Order: sequence, then C-alpha cells, then structure tokens
Amino acid sequence: MDKVVSYIVVVGFDHSVGHCVEWVYPNDKGFQVISEQDEQTQVVVPPVWEVLPSLALPDGSHLLEQDYNFFVLPSLDETSTVYGISSYKQIPVEKLRKVPANIKRSFIQKSVVVISKLPLFGLIQMKLAAVTQAYFEQGDFSNTEILRDIYDRLNASISVSPTEYPVLNTQTIFIGLSAADFVRKFRRNSLTLLKTLLLQQTVVIVNIFAPVSEASKTVLSLLSLLPGQLAGLLPSTLQVHKEEYKQLNLPLNIFDGYKLYPYLSIQDIPLVKQQTTRLLGGASNALYLSCSVPTVEMLQDKSPVLKNFESRISSLSSADTHFIDRLIKESDARSLSQSANFEGSDEWIRSEFENYIVSLLYVVGSQLTSVDESAQPQSSSDPFSDFNSQWVQEWMKTTYFQEWKQHIDKQTFTSEPNRPVCHPSRCDPTFSSAIFGKVQNLTSSALHSLRERKDSLVGSAPPLSELKSQVGHLVDSTLKFVKNDKDKDKEATEEPKESNSPSFSTNISLRLSNVVSSLKGIQDRIAMSFEEPTTVTTTTTPSSDTTDNKT
Repeated sequence: MDKVVSYIVVVGFDHSVGHCVEWVYPNDKGFQVISEQDEQTQVVVPPVWEVLPSLALPDGSHLLEQDYNFFVLPSLDETSTVYGISSYKQIPVEKLRKVPANIKRSFIQKSVVVISKLPLFGLIQMKLAAVTQAYFEQGDFSNTEILRDIYDRLNASISVSPTEYPVLNTQTIFIGLSAADFVRKFRRNSLTLLKTLLLQQTVVIVNIFAPVSEASKTVLSLLSLLPGQLAGLLPSTLQVHKEEYKQLNLPLNIFDGYKLYPYLSIQDIPLVKQQTTRLLGGASNALYLSCSVPTVEMLQDKSPVLKNFESRISSLSSADTHFIDRLIKESDARSLSQSANFEGSDEWIRSEFENYIVSLLYVVGSQLTSVDESAQPQSSSDPFSDFNSQWVQEWMKTTYFQEWKQHIDKQTFTSEPNRPVCHPSRCDPTFSSAIFGKVQNLTSSALHSLRERKDSLVGSAPPLSELKSQVGHLVDSTLKFVKNDKDKDKEATEEPKESNSPSFSTNISLRLSNVVSSLKGIQDRIAMSFEEPTTVTTTTTPSSDTTDNKT
C-alpha cells in the first residue's frame, strides 16, 4: 500500500488575504508555490481543496491558544476520501526569533495539518500536537525540517498492508473518541442521535464554545457507536471484520447517498440550507443554528439541546429507554468511582450499541424472512414496537436498508439463531455476574500493575514484548476461567421460562468476544504508550484453550 500520510501542510492567516496555505510537503500534483519577498510564500492548492485553509483554522480558533480539528476532503483525483488532522496554535510575535514581514498583529497563528489516507484521527493528533509545539518553540517558521521529519516518521511508524488490518481488535481507530463521554454528555439523546443517523437524516452538531475540537470529535464519537462504521471508511482491501459482521453484512452502508463532514466551514452553509445533500456534520459557527435541519446545540456546563427533530420518529420506546438508561448508569458510576472496570468503559459502551444494532437486524431480518415476506408492524406485540414501529418503518425505506435486505443470506434468520431474537432490553443479560466481574477485575489488575511498572521505569522501560505477554497471559487465563466455570454457573442459573429468552451460554458467548477484544486493545495501547514505532498488525482472538498469544 502507498504511504498512509500524503501531505504535511502549514496554514496561516494573512491580514490581506485571510486564511491561506503557506507550505506543503511533498510539493507535487498541482500545488503552485508563489514566491514573495522576505522568504514568505503562498501555496495555491488545487480547486478541489480550496476549503482546506478554513478547515485547518476553523471558526473560533482565534479565541484559543491551541486546539485541533478533524475533517475530510476528496482526494486530489476525486476518486476517494482523505482525512485531515489539524493542530493549531498561536503565540505572541515577540516570542519569534524571526518575524515574517507580513505580520501586522501582536499574535501569530498557524495550523500544521496532516492529510492521511486512513481515518486514524486520534492516533495522528497525539503525535502531531507535540510536533506543532516544537515547530512554534523554535521561533522560526521558515525552518520546516521538523515537519519533513514528521512526514517520514509517521509513514514509517503507521505501517499497514492490504492483508493486515487490526482496527476492530486493537481499538486504534477509536483513539481520542470516547463513547463513554458521549453517553454521559448526551444521555438519552445518545440513542436518539444514533437512530436519526440510521435514518440518514441531516444532523449538524454545533459547538460555538471552546474548545472548537468538540464539534468534529463529537461527530466521530457518534459514528463510532455503529459497529464497524469507522472501519468501513477504509479501503475495502483493508477491511477484516468479525464473522458475525460478515453474516449480517456489517458495517451498514449508511453513506450511500449520505455524507460525512466531521467539520463544516462557513463556506458549507449553503450546502446545509439548501438541503440538497443529506449529511452528518460538525460546526463551530452560530449561523448553522438558524438552519431548518435537525441541529444539536452544545452548551457549556449544560446538556446539549436538540432542535428540529421529528418527535414522532425520533422518540424512544420504553425498551429503548431502558437500554440507554443502563448505559448511562454504568458510565456515570465508572466515572464517579474512577475505576478501571470494563462495564461503563468506551469498549463496553460500543459493545452494547453493537448488540443493539445486531439485535435490530435479527428482529427485522427474522420478520422479513418469515412465511409472510411483507410482514409489517401491526400490533403492540410485534417485536418492531420495541424499537419504535414508526422509526422502523422509516428505516426500512432507506436505500442502504433495501440494499442490505437484497444481499443478506436468509439462512442467517431462517435457521436456528445463535442469539435471542429480541430487543436487548427484552433479552436482559442473565450471564453470571461472578464471571463477568472476575473478567473486569483481571483487566483492571493488569492495567494497574503495568502502569505502575511503566511509571517506575521511566527511561529504562522493559521490552514491550515482556509487558504485552503479561496481558496475553491474562487473556488466556480469562478464557480458561470462563470455560471451566461456564457449566457450573449454567447449572446454578434458573432456566428462563420464556422460550425466546437467552440462556447463560448464549449471553456469555455474545459478550466474551467483546471482552477479549478489549483486552487485546490494552496490549496495543501499552505498545503505543512507549516511544516506539506504532506498527499496525493483525491480532487474532484466541480460543478458550489457546496457550500461545501473539500480537
């Protein structure tokens, strides 16, 4: 595969021309550098990237000393999408050793931008923030050696091959995007927004308060709740999904006729007002609040406000409310106690939303593949009502649902299902709390000991293979524990009276893969916490009797 990072760009503000690109590396494919006096330059970018400067220095950025932003652009050949990560900062002019001649203000602000072929927003942002700080501290913006160096280092450290893509296992793609924070902030509206997204309705999340980055980060955090959706932004040659994803044709192709804009600049307002394009976007300009589309106004120290949402469709059923309330309760409890338990964590929140989407597909798919192919929700006993029947009817009208229906293997639903066919709240987990608690405690203990070991060995950290092998051993121990105790707990668990209620073994199998995925994610986060190259490799979930773990 080609290099992951395509370009490093510097965007500045010139009082005479406004936001402009000042430097790009490598300089190719139509970039025109205009030489000026005193070593000042201006780069004319191809027309397809004309909005790049306003995305790199978003509305409200002048109010902040430093921040970042996430955005998307079409590739220069307009055949695919590329992902932008900007890290911007401003300092007093007197701190510069070499002051550019075009500076007329007491402060100078610039943005360093990485254009990536993969949506590794958080991972790149972490590395870019330190580079931006160093670039400003040297006091001479004409010295771009450090920027050329980060281009080479990023491409060397983020290595991906078409046959090795681990994001679904390592959580790499979720770095910087907290599902738990999203649920704590939006409460029940977390599920409302997710279901609105599934209807492909235009939604703009507006944050006019600092930090500006909250707008784009919130958009991507919402998207991360849909199973495999961020990974679905990758080229198809890099996508490797769970077996259940393959059976259910996940991720859902919601961006068929629907657009993603983590950040919308002021130039994009006509796009939203004219409603010619349905989209999910973030913004920091208050003008977006006057648009007649569904908007979310983020407020300081208050819950976000949803406007222009159709209550008939967006309202939650009682089963939906029960589901999201449980997530809110667990995420709140974990935050207040500052514990490292799995329940309430980002991975747990995403696994629960995954369970919700998979349950929805099984319920609808089972109905549509029954004897009556035209089955529609007609009574309160119909399983569609648990998801809000009116919402389900609208969802089934979407183009991507029709596509999903055409390509799904009907045997997935007509044969004996390997999971209960019902809303997650109707299939409330009955798996052993003792086993799940021990899984959590093992995870917490490993993380705590590894953090302590890292802190005590600054400058002389042990080999990563040694640290990662400890967590690998934890995975083995957990799986063996579950295997040995499953039959014992199953006997102690009262069998459900209703035939469609899940058994212990069903529930533990549904969630065990998520627990193991999280533990594997711990291994990779340990690797990234050390200053070593971040190499993307494939990890394989071990079976219950596996004794050799490889990362």
